[in-house]
Amino acid sequence: MPVKSPYWRSWFVDDAMVIVWHKNLNPDPRDNARHILAYHDKGLIAEGGHKWVCWGDLRAEYIKTEDLQANLKNLKDRR
Repeated sequence: MPVKSPYWRSWFVDDAMVIVWHKNLNPDPRDNARHILAYHDKGLIAEGGHKWVCWGDLRAEYIKTEDLQANLKNLKDRR
């Protein structure tokens, strides 16, 4: 993504965008709806307790930081 759109490059270089690596994703995005693929970790909204997330079915929305942390903890516990 940063190669195609240089605007996005700074998000990755500055660690504002975090990619969540999964070992087992289904080829059909609809089957990955409960998996977070990436989240935005900096800025005023993030500091205010909400994070922008991209789900495995390619939806994007803001969720509470504690919900994101719970999702990431569950992912770590499953490994």
